[in-house]
Amino acid sequence: MSTLNARSSTAITSLPGGDVSFELFADATDGLDFAAKEDANAANRPQLLIGKVGDFRLDNLYQLDLRLEKAFQIGPVTVTPAAEVFNVINSSTVLQRYSRVGTYNNGEFSTDDAFYTIQETQSPRILRLGIRMSF
Repeated sequence: MSTLNARSSTAITSLPGGDVSFELFADATDGLDFAAKEDANAANRPQLLIGKVGDFRLDNLYQLDLRLEKAFQIGPVTVTPAAEVFNVINSSTVLQRYSRVGTYNNGEFSTDDAFYTIQETQSPRILRLGIRMSF
């Protein structure tokens, strides 16, 4: 997988308000290049790229994460509960696909049934809660 010609824009915003903090992370990235290739069985024969780089692209990737925390002073201890939500919009964009089209061996080409099957997707929405204690 290559990042050739993949544009990305990322924003990180933090809005501190005394003992309350709100953070936002947003990312939008063009779909990455997907290089379809033929696999050679001979040890000295290179893999062949099918088509040109950029002929196949994965879908665009969108990610939005949020974090909220508030600090409380309890005697000499500062307790800071926090909540984080990753992938707020719950995208399930395909991040990786199987790229081997097939195998060429002894003058014959056999296709690979797994070609273009999904290998990895974006993680689902996750909520993480935590408490930090400083003393």
